[in-house]
Amino acid sequence: MSPAEANLQAPLYPWSPDGDAAANFAIYNLRENLLSWVAHEGRIHCETLMCVLGSLAGFSALNAVLEEYVKQKKPIPENGFLEVSTNSGEKFYFGDLLNAYIVPQPGGTQHTLWAYVAGALVAGGVDQQDLPDVNPLFQKAAETVGSVEFGFLDVPDEHQPHIPPKTVLELFWMPTVGIFTYEKDFGPGHSKNVDPLYWTILIAMAVHTFIGQTKEIIPPVLAGKIVMESAIIASKYDGAQIAFRQAELNFAE
Repeated sequence: MSPAEANLQAPLYPWSPDGDAAANFAIYNLRENLLSWVAHEGRIHCETLMCVLGSLAGFSALNAVLEEYVKQKKPIPENGFLEVSTNSGEKFYFGDLLNAYIVPQPGGTQHTLWAYVAGALVAGGVDQQDLPDVNPLFQKAAETVGSVEFGFLDVPDEHQPHIPPKTVLELFWMPTVGIFTYEKDFGPGHSKNVDPLYWTILIAMAVHTFIGQTKEIIPPVLAGKIVMESAIIASKYDGAQIAFRQAELNFAE
């Protein structure tokens, strides 16, 4: 098969073609703003960057399920979306619909966060058989949710992000929403902003880029693990229990 034939058979992004301009605008501004958010004294702490990316991707998955099913009162399949309450009154979310944005699920999209993470690791020289197993990360989240252990990454101390996923959401979720919902006129027939169902994919594309750009600083497998564990943790949080803050946005027109 020639490259041209392969491209013809390759699936379009789910927002294509009407949403291509808005998606490109959003992902560029997301990448640029992310770097300014996590910079400290002109330097980027790569582990923190990966935690920020993963946390935003995971919470975007939750937001997508809430938008598509809960707000629209669409029937939820069995084990699709489950709310778990702890003795302290906290709420956390689980389910196949949520996980389908993070890892492949039967009948789900191929544009999962893991697809982009794994693609970046392989592009960075990691053999397929050496790709990390993410199933233990889901298991850990389920076992620790509601406890003092929940919300912190299982990585060596020297590679801990400067802030955990919940703090990432407090600081950067609303600015991220601002980027994705910013309306810009791209001309007739083009979407003005990005549908919430696609936010996780766009963040995953940024993940792919940044894992490649930082592979000489942080081992790609470790970067991928931080992204995935952060996403899984962040996807469980109830937004009503997070003190979201605003931040200044700079848009490149």
